[in-house]
Amino acid sequence: MELHTSTRALLSRFDTLSVTTPTYQMMRMDALVRGCIIDRNWDNFDAFYVFACDNQTVARQNWAQNAYNLTEVNSPTWTKYLGYTGDGATMYLDTGFTPTASDKFKANSMSFGVFSARHTLEPAATTMSEMGTRNGGSNLFRLSVLTDDNFFKVAIGDTEVGVFGNHFNSIGFYAVYRQQNPEGVDIGYRTKNTRYRTFRSGATGTVLPASDFFILAENDDSPPTGDPVFFSSRTLSFAFIGNGKVDLLKLHRRVKEYLEPLDAIQPIDTI
Repeated sequence: MELHTSTRALLSRFDTLSVTTPTYQMMRMDALVRGCIIDRNWDNFDAFYVFACDNQTVARQNWAQNAYNLTEVNSPTWTKYLGYTGDGATMYLDTGFTPTASDKFKANSMSFGVFSARHTLEPAATTMSEMGTRNGGSNLFRLSVLTDDNFFKVAIGDTEVGVFGNHFNSIGFYAVYRQQNPEGVDIGYRTKNTRYRTFRSGATGTVLPASDFFILAENDDSPPTGDPVFFSSRTLSFAFIGNGKVDLLKLHRRVKEYLEPLDAIQPIDTI
């Protein structure tokens, strides 16, 4: 089957980076890109990062556009066909993406999330943020896959919420989105195997931070270089940023279909 034009454009970008993509990886890429286009998700992304791939240079690239390509800070560990792992101390990825500069990620239409491929406990009395940014102590955007008290926590605006308790592993697709309706609703999603659950809050207003999103840490302002805090030691295979129109259920299915043949996802029964 002929590759989709969006896949060919992406491969042309990789060629300029002196990267040779194996044919079998081209097919996987094409299935993922084509699936997101069929699902009408592709045009809703500011950033689409596939860390579980065949080349570390490719792992830093934003598939959605040739902007916001990642900068590795203090050399987070990259593993072929698995992704990036932080050390919980100094390592993280800088997306270069600032919410205030986006034409998609807006105060009342936003989404962001990760796929955590391995089970990693959060040390007691610490905070690990898999993805986040804020303006100092306010305008907080955070996603923490598994806290030390067994919660999946998210934050949009100034309020952090423990979305799901009794949550005992960090494997799966975790995301949060906001799509404004007349009442104003924030909705957080997580998956455990194939089940989905939601949390809703009535907050209606949010000021976007002027600091880059970090992955495997949170940016505590101080633009433009940022101030990383809440470093994560988890292994992430995928991350995205977009508007509130992203269909999270369909996105999870496409990413999982991409990752499963790579054996990237740790089986639950090995925890």
